[in-house]
Amino acid sequence: MANALGIAGCFNLEPGILFTPRMTKNLRTPYGAYGGILAAFLAQKGFTGPLDVFEGPRGIAQVVAGGEMDLEKLRQPRKDWTILYTWIKNFAADGNMQGLLEATVNLVKEHDIKADDVAEIRVKTLSHIYRREANSPERQVPNNKYTADHSCVM
Repeated sequence: MANALGIAGCFNLEPGILFTPRMTKNLRTPYGAYGGILAAFLAQKGFTGPLDVFEGPRGIAQVVAGGEMDLEKLRQPRKDWTILYTWIKNFAADGNMQGLLEATVNLVKEHDIKADDVAEIRVKTLSHIYRREANSPERQVPNNKYTADHSCVM
């Protein structure tokens, strides 16, 4: 396991810049999973990785977190597994929009709202989501398939 983490830690970092509309955004999750699986198979066959990938000199804690990474949290046993909280999008829209869309659909169904009955819709959300999602020019006026797939235009 330590070797698998060392191998994966060397080539599976995900920069936060990938949260903005770029074609590479869609590759980050599957490529990370691929890298983790590959690292596990390599370690199983005896391939070794740097066991100090997190705390070693020029390791993740130093290079990525400027030495400010709480490595003790990595040593604590897990009480649950993140995979248990995986979900599938119900709507063909960005993940952050799923709750807003579901709430809207539920309100329309519960109150039998017709389009002609609606004069205005106001949506409240977190400011960082608004800045990233709705207020982004490339999400308002998509200019290629990728930006259209991640746009806020309905």
